[in-house]
Amino acid sequence: VSFENTFAFGFIFMFVIIGLYIGLYIFSLKAEERLIRTELAEELPAEYVQLLSTNARFAKGWMDEGIRQKFLKTATRLAFRKRQFARSKNDALQKEINYLREELNSLIPKEE
Repeated sequence: VSFENTFAFGFIFMFVIIGLYIGLYIFSLKAEERLIRTELAEELPAEYVQLLSTNARFAKGWMDEGIRQKFLKTATRLAFRKRQFARSKNDALQKEINYLREELNSLIPKEE
Protein backbone atom coordinates (compact mmCIF):
# COMPACT_ATOMS: atom_id res chain seq x y z
CA VAL A 1 0.00 0.00 0.00
CA SER A 2 1.47 3.28 -1.03
CA PHE A 3 1.22 6.54 0.80
CA GLU A 4 -0.49 8.17 -2.20
CA ASN A 5 -3.36 5.66 -2.11
CA THR A 6 -3.89 5.87 1.65
CA PHE A 7 -3.66 9.65 1.52
CA ALA A 8 -6.38 9.82 -1.15
CA PHE A 9 -8.66 7.41 0.73
CA GLY A 10 -8.10 9.32 3.95
CA PHE A 11 -8.92 12.60 2.28
CA ILE A 12 -12.11 11.18 0.74
CA PHE A 13 -13.08 9.57 4.04
CA MET A 14 -12.59 12.90 5.84
CA PHE A 15 -14.93 14.70 3.43
CA VAL A 16 -17.55 11.95 3.73
CA ILE A 17 -17.45 12.16 7.54
CA ILE A 18 -17.66 15.96 7.48
CA GLY A 19 -20.58 15.75 5.06
CA LEU A 20 -22.38 13.25 7.29
CA TYR A 21 -21.78 15.45 10.32
CA ILE A 22 -23.19 18.52 8.55
CA GLY A 23 -26.17 16.47 7.33
CA LEU A 24 -26.89 15.22 10.84
CA TYR A 25 -26.62 18.76 12.19
CA ILE A 26 -29.12 20.08 9.61
CA PHE A 27 -31.45 17.14 10.28
CA SER A 28 -31.34 17.91 14.02
CA LEU A 29 -32.16 21.57 13.44
CA LYS A 30 -35.11 20.67 11.22
CA ALA A 31 -36.37 18.16 13.80
CA GLU A 32 -36.15 20.83 16.52
CA GLU A 33 -38.02 23.28 14.29
CA ARG A 34 -40.83 20.73 13.74
CA LEU A 35 -40.97 19.91 17.45
CA ILE A 36 -41.29 23.58 18.42
CA ARG A 37 -43.98 24.25 15.79
CA THR A 38 -45.97 21.16 16.72
CA GLU A 39 -45.83 21.51 20.48
CA LEU A 40 -46.33 25.29 20.68
CA ALA A 41 -49.06 25.58 18.02
CA GLU A 42 -51.81 25.39 20.64
CA GLU A 43 -49.92 27.43 23.23
CA LEU A 44 -49.03 30.62 21.38
CA PRO A 45 -50.31 32.89 18.61
CA ALA A 46 -49.11 31.80 15.15
CA GLU A 47 -46.69 34.73 14.72
CA TYR A 48 -44.78 33.71 17.86
CA VAL A 49 -44.65 30.06 16.80
CA GLN A 50 -43.27 31.13 13.42
CA LEU A 51 -40.60 33.29 15.07
CA LEU A 52 -39.63 30.63 17.59
CA SER A 53 -39.17 27.93 14.98
CA THR A 54 -36.76 29.90 12.77
CA ASN A 55 -33.52 31.81 13.18
CA ALA A 56 -35.59 34.99 13.43
CA ARG A 57 -35.90 34.26 17.15
CA PHE A 58 -32.34 35.50 17.58
CA ALA A 59 -33.06 38.86 15.95
CA LYS A 60 -33.55 41.77 18.28
CA GLY A 61 -36.56 44.02 18.15
CA TRP A 62 -39.53 41.68 17.86
CA MET A 63 -39.96 41.70 21.63
CA ASP A 64 -38.62 43.81 24.47
CA GLU A 65 -35.03 42.71 25.05
CA GLY A 66 -35.57 42.40 28.79
CA ILE A 67 -38.16 39.71 28.12
CA ARG A 68 -37.00 38.07 24.87
CA GLN A 69 -34.32 35.78 26.31
CA LYS A 70 -36.58 34.50 29.07
CA PHE A 71 -39.42 34.07 26.57
CA LEU A 72 -37.20 32.01 24.24
CA LYS A 73 -35.92 29.81 27.04
CA THR A 74 -39.37 29.25 28.53
CA ALA A 75 -41.06 28.53 25.18
CA THR A 76 -38.35 26.11 24.09
CA ARG A 77 -38.40 24.31 27.41
CA LEU A 78 -42.19 24.05 27.25
CA ALA A 79 -42.04 22.49 23.78
CA PHE A 80 -39.49 19.88 24.84
CA ARG A 81 -41.27 19.11 28.12
CA LYS A 82 -44.55 18.58 26.29
CA ARG A 83 -42.83 16.08 23.99
CA GLN A 84 -41.28 14.31 26.99
CA PHE A 85 -44.64 14.16 28.72
CA ALA A 86 -46.31 12.70 25.63
CA ARG A 87 -43.81 9.86 25.74
CA SER A 88 -43.64 9.25 29.50
CA LYS A 89 -46.86 10.56 31.14
CA ASN A 90 -44.85 11.61 34.21
CA ASP A 91 -46.94 13.68 36.67
CA ALA A 92 -43.95 15.83 37.63
CA LEU A 93 -43.60 16.84 33.99
CA GLN A 94 -47.27 17.82 33.87
CA LYS A 95 -46.72 20.17 36.81
CA GLU A 96 -43.70 21.70 35.12
CA ILE A 97 -45.66 22.10 31.87
CA ASN A 98 -48.43 23.94 33.71
CA TYR A 99 -45.87 26.20 35.37
CA LEU A 100 -44.14 26.92 32.04
CA ARG A 101 -47.50 27.73 30.41
CA GLU A 102 -48.28 30.27 33.10
CA GLU A 103 -44.80 31.75 32.86
CA LEU A 104 -45.01 31.99 29.07
CA ASN A 105 -48.43 33.63 29.16
CA SER A 106 -47.14 36.22 31.60
CA LEU A 107 -44.30 37.10 29.20
CA ILE A 108 -46.48 37.68 26.14
CA PRO A 109 -47.17 41.40 25.71
CA LYS A 110 -50.85 42.15 26.12
CA GLU A 111 -52.43 44.00 23.20
CA GLU A 112 -54.21 47.18 24.10
